[in-house]
Amino acid sequence: METTPLRSKILDTIIRKSTLKQRIFDNTFSAFNELKETLLEMASELDDELAKDISDYETIAEYRDHVREDLEKQFNEEQESDYATRLMKAAVDNMTVEIPEPMVLAKLDEQLRNYISTMGVSPELTREQVLASMGLDEKTFQEIMRPQAMFEISTDLLLDAIVKAENIELDEGELDEMYQKMADEYKMEVDQIKQYVDEKIIVLDMKRRKAAQLIRDTAVDKEPEVKEEPAEAKEEAAE
Repeated sequence: METTPLRSKILDTIIRKSTLKQRIFDNTFSAFNELKETLLEMASELDDELAKDISDYETIAEYRDHVREDLEKQFNEEQESDYATRLMKAAVDNMTVEIPEPMVLAKLDEQLRNYISTMGVSPELTREQVLASMGLDEKTFQEIMRPQAMFEISTDLLLDAIVKAENIELDEGELDEMYQKMADEYKMEVDQIKQYVDEKIIVLDMKRRKAAQLIRDTAVDKEPEVKEEPAEAKEEAAE
C-alpha cells in the first residue's frame, strides 16, 4: 500500500501520541511504586512503633512470631488437657467406690464458692440470691453440677490412692520452684505468696499432679488385643 503524505502524518501522530501515553503510564506507574514503597515503609514503622507500645518486642514481625508461638502452645496445651481428661475419666470409670453424700454436698459448695470468686459476685449475697442470679434454684443447681462434683471427688480419691500406693513424694527443690513460679505469675515476692497459700494444699496438689502424670505415662491408646486360642486348645476345652 502506498504511503501518502497524509497517511504518513497520521501514523506519525499516532506513534507520538502512543509514545506520550507510554511515557505518562511509565511515569505514573513509577510514581505509584514509589508511593507504595513509601506507604509500606511508613506502615512498617508505625507497626513497629505499635509493637513497642504493646509489647517488649522491637518489630511487628517479632511480635507476630511471639503471638503465633503462644497460639500454638495454647493449642497443644488444650489438646494435652483434653487427652488427660479422657484418660482420667476412663480411669475413674473403672473405679468402684461409694461417695458419701456429705462429701458431694461439700464439693457442690466448693463449686459455688469458686463461681462467686471467679465471677466477682458480691459475698454479701445469700446462696439463694447467687443461684437466682444464675437463673437456678437449689434443686436445679445440684442436678446440673452433681455429675461434675462426683467426677472431681472420684478423681481426687483415685489420685490420692495412687500417691499412697506409689509412695509419691516431692523432689528436693520442687516446692521452692512452685513458689517461685507462683510469685512470677502474680508479680509478688515468694514470702508474700507463702502468706496467702496453705502449703499442705500446694503439696497435695503437686503430688496429685505427679499421680496424674503417672497415669498418662502408663496409658495405652487402646485395649490390648485378645489373642485367639489355637483350635486344638478350643477342642480340648470343649471336651
